[in-house]
Amino acid sequence: MPKRALADRSLQISLLSKRLHEILISDDFWRNIEFLTNERNIERLSEEDRIVVERLKKDVEKARKIPADFIERLSKAEALSYSAWEIAKKRSKFDIFLPHLKEIVELKREYCSYINLEGHIYNNLLDDYEEGMRYEKLKPAFEYLREKLSKLLDKLESEERINIKLSVRSQERLSHIILRYLGLKKDRFRIDLSEHPFTTRLSTFDVRITTRYLKENPLSSLFSTMHEAGHAIYELNLPKGKFRYTVISDAPSLGLHESQSRFWENIIGRSYSFWRFFYPILKKVEPRFEADIEDIYRYVNTIRRSLIRTEADEVSYNLHIVLRFEIETELIENRIEAKDLPEIWNEKMEEIIGIRPKSDREGILQDMHWSTGDFGYFPSYTIGNIYSAQQLYALRRDIEDMDSKVEHGDFNEIKDWLVRNIHRYGRMYTSEDIMKMCCGEGLNPQIFVRYLENKFLQRKFTI
Repeated sequence: MPKRALADRSLQISLLSKRLHEILISDDFWRNIEFLTNERNIERLSEEDRIVVERLKKDVEKARKIPADFIERLSKAEALSYSAWEIAKKRSKFDIFLPHLKEIVELKREYCSYINLEGHIYNNLLDDYEEGMRYEKLKPAFEYLREKLSKLLDKLESEERINIKLSVRSQERLSHIILRYLGLKKDRFRIDLSEHPFTTRLSTFDVRITTRYLKENPLSSLFSTMHEAGHAIYELNLPKGKFRYTVISDAPSLGLHESQSRFWENIIGRSYSFWRFFYPILKKVEPRFEADIEDIYRYVNTIRRSLIRTEADEVSYNLHIVLRFEIETELIENRIEAKDLPEIWNEKMEEIIGIRPKSDREGILQDMHWSTGDFGYFPSYTIGNIYSAQQLYALRRDIEDMDSKVEHGDFNEIKDWLVRNIHRYGRMYTSEDIMKMCCGEGLNPQIFVRYLENKFLQRKFTI
């Protein structure tokens, strides 16, 4: 969009954000919610309807803690901050972004004072993305991952990758083929291109994803497509009917949503079982392709220390999240200052992952999340990875010969299990409650570490 219009756009965004918030917290709306949830009326509702109105009440109660003028200030600051981050990253100069980040951090601390949940201050931010999850539970889980995955990374760091080539046309064909096998149909779904892949739902019958095709990383598009397809399958199977326009027709957390994308991208897509199915398809699409199935399996499961989170492998990726979690909690606690972040980031990268950034672009400025005020968001990525491993073991328990089904490209029973045990609930329950129902327990990082050790310490990982 035109860069000189940024100031106007930030005002427009802040005005619209404030007005939407005022509608949500209006006394008229609140009186209707109180009427539905009073003792006499709540007893007349079905169990499902009671869940809908109680969760709506909880959402609005939280929103009513936040002044409308704060929403206006925050949304304007975020619009300006994101633009400054773009320029700062392009020039690799943190100082351009610094004043905006300082303002965002102060606004986020103010936000915490309004929400005022029990326990650690970070709970107020984490709860926006992982409802019910708490810092007190997450911190020991991340400390466990920090120790275990650092040791695993030392054992597994791979040799140089083999050279693989695929034309953009072949990458596109492979993406469309896997979408067909995953059951995504054009009457409710479409795929397009973007610089950074994403998924968006316009309605329960209109879900769209994007991917990208890279000559220098030819299988990246396949995994991006499978990742976004996981999000899309979830969105298309959220509660419909009378729940279609309610707060229930949504995911209970970003972590559970991410577990669906990570499940298809990593647990299925990087397994040996999957490549026994997909390798002949790849050869048919690109007959001159030289690498064999063993080369492909090693290629897609290469373990290497990476500066960039989005390029990291299954093991080191979560160490990137641990780093961000530690920094943003210390920022919110006011234990560190924004001005010191480049050096803090570099030191933590070297300590946790064993590699040191040479510039702000590949260090502190690589992610956009803090520029848009998304403090508390990063943990959802690793929560999703943990949940996906737990779901794998539950699937193995419930589906006979799962390995053979994946080898033959038959994903229907797996999809049906995910729909039946996760998707259909929407936001009726928290993510932890859904995981307890389908996997027997909530967040368990030990299951995730077991999955990684089983996969990478043996020659071939089959489902």
